[in-house]
Amino acid sequence: MNVLNPYVRQFLVGWITVLDSVPDIDMLGFLPDFLDGLFNMLSDSSHEIRQQADSALSEFLQEIKNSPSVDYSRMAEILVQRAASPDEFTRLTAITWKFEIFPIVQINEFVKLGRDQLVPYYADILGAILPCISDKEEKIRVVARETNEELHAIKADPAETFDVGAILSITRRQLDSEWEATRIEALHWISTLLNRHRAEVLCFLNDIFDTLLKALSDSSDELTVDKRQKSKQEKMEKRGENFGEDERILKYFF
Repeated sequence: MNVLNPYVRQFLVGWITVLDSVPDIDMLGFLPDFLDGLFNMLSDSSHEIRQQADSALSEFLQEIKNSPSVDYSRMAEILVQRAASPDEFTRLTAITWKFEIFPIVQINEFVKLGRDQLVPYYADILGAILPCISDKEEKIRVVARETNEELHAIKADPAETFDVGAILSITRRQLDSEWEATRIEALHWISTLLNRHRAEVLCFLNDIFDTLLKALSDSSDELTVDKRQKSKQEKMEKRGENFGEDERILKYFF
């Protein structure tokens, strides 16, 4: 699937399309094996090959919506990698797939298994989405924000392989982003984790503390206001009597 010869690429996409049209053949079961190859063709110099690959991907996405069992975990790895592609069309397609898949995983009982498979990849998916929030292309920014909102809506349990530390590692790294919108969303994620999983977050206090202190000097007005609002909210809770000094300072940020 990673061949460069345009005739071979057309031949491969053609056969994938034909086989997918055969009722007795379940191509979704093999999709993770050639999904990356189809994404790779989205940046082909030939308009016809790009169009054929896009058409095939669109068809598979529709089939995924109606399928009770899909290997989400392997696809998640591919989508995370492709969301960071230098090619605009490839980035847009990758994050669109993520945006389409996550609502299904969240609300459809028939793909509950898919949700379980995706939990270990939340951090990787977030790591791909946050930079796209500041993408130079507006349509990519829009889809990235929608996907980010879907991620916020999923309330995973740390006891179910939801890695709070991995999410914090991603957000800490993105707080150093050169793009303001990405830094703001990274801070929002830390706030979300603190509200939902305070005990787990405090276990990683030493890892994120210096980065949060650095964020105080951020030049973004929105980031500064956001921090002040969180500070006021926490002061109103009057729950600081039994916290150590580091935790008191952390509460200042949120």
